[in-house]
Amino acid sequence: MISILNFIQPLLSIPFIGFFFYIFLFFKYCFISKCVTFGLPTLLSTLCWSVSIKQKISNTKFIKLLNFVLKVLLPIMCIILFTLHPEGNKAYIYSFYWFIPMIIYFLNKFRFYNSHFLTALATTFVAHAVGSVIWLYTVPMTAFMWMSLIPVVAIERLIFACCMNLLHKLIFKNIKNFKLKKYLIKN
Repeated sequence: MISILNFIQPLLSIPFIGFFFYIFLFFKYCFISKCVTFGLPTLLSTLCWSVSIKQKISNTKFIKLLNFVLKVLLPIMCIILFTLHPEGNKAYIYSFYWFIPMIIYFLNKFRFYNSHFLTALATTFVAHAVGSVIWLYTVPMTAFMWMSLIPVVAIERLIFACCMNLLHKLIFKNIKNFKLKKYLIKN
């Protein structure tokens, strides 16, 4: 199910998302009695977004390493964990989505391909990889069910990435306009 929270939360800061999201999980647990992923995919996608944006501003070795871990090593680990599971092994094609953050990571080495949309797309697939692996090991699903989700995931993740990109542009455009107006009023 597509939720507004899924494409707003990665755009927020880590401390804010941690506080807000765990309150949300508490209410979800109280009323639905089920928290499968415990917010880990959202926290990792928030971290992935933050690191990608920070790398564009300050390109330190730690930020580079963290970006590599989140967009390359984490998806590889998720692919391995997915294919090691008996049902996941039968639906291994499903895990091919997680090559997308890796491809985007290497495309971002070239300035031409470095865009907020690609950052959003990588971020949403990192969350998808982590969430899918957690779901695979906690909720019984057949390989057929996983395979039937492939077209749904494509549409869902594109919508998330487009909405994240749009919100990012709207938010920062308004912040820049606000700062410009504030500067013009002072002078």
